Amino acid sequence: MCGSHSQTNGPSGTLDHGPARGAAHARKAHATADSPTLLNIPNALCAYRIAGSVVLAGLAFGGRGESPWFFGLLVTLVLSDWIDGKLAVWLRQRTVFGARLDTFADMAMYASVVVSAWKVRWDAVAPEAPWFAAAFAAYAISVAAGYRKYGRWPSYHTRGAKVAWFLAGIAMIGVFGGGSPWILRATLLFVTLANIEAIAMTRVLSTWHADVLSLAAARRLERRAGIESRDTAHGP
Repeated sequence: MCGSHSQTNGPSGTLDHGPARGAAHARKAHATADSPTLLNIPNALCAYRIAGSVVLAGLAFGGRGESPWFFGLLVTLVLSDWIDGKLAVWLRQRTVFGARLDTFADMAMYASVVVSAWKVRWDAVAPEAPWFAAAFAAYAISVAAGYRKYGRWPSYHTRGAKVAWFLAGIAMIGVFGGGSPWILRATLLFVTLANIEAIAMTRVLSTWHADVLSLAAARRLERRAGIESRDTAHGP
């Protein structure tokens, strides 16, 4: 995961967007969170993942899908996905732009891996088509729901999604390394469930938020926003 909105996190592990902070403070926080830190290490890793995904697909379709170069690039892409979020926290380089870039980089990497797998390991992935279809359908619905409600891509980065992407990294290496198909099936099932949770979170949250850890956290965030809104309306 690349960076996410940085300045202040709420008690539920989500971003604090409470209206009590005031519009002027929110604008200032947004500027200081995004503007100075767009060129940072986590975002660079996301950019590497996007570019590397294009190269990975190129190797697969260029007949080098079973070469050490292909496998080595795949491993580095998976590792970049694992480490960039940790660096964003450690280096205090979390931004809204980073959260969105991370989502796009993940999409590029997994799309590249799926296309490459169908090219290089058709025998391994073809029997798993129903599992792939379920995962992609859940993801597509999640994205569509986010765009319909907020006009932008969801970037929740939930705990479930993090576990799903960790399993996906293992499954990707396993597919190209001749691993058991059950690893892939379990991963795709987990991805499907994580996206179903994201759909439910979009229904719960009235406004867009990045880095909401779970459906329970989304409900707490929405309840807190409602309380703050009522307090603001009634005044001191």
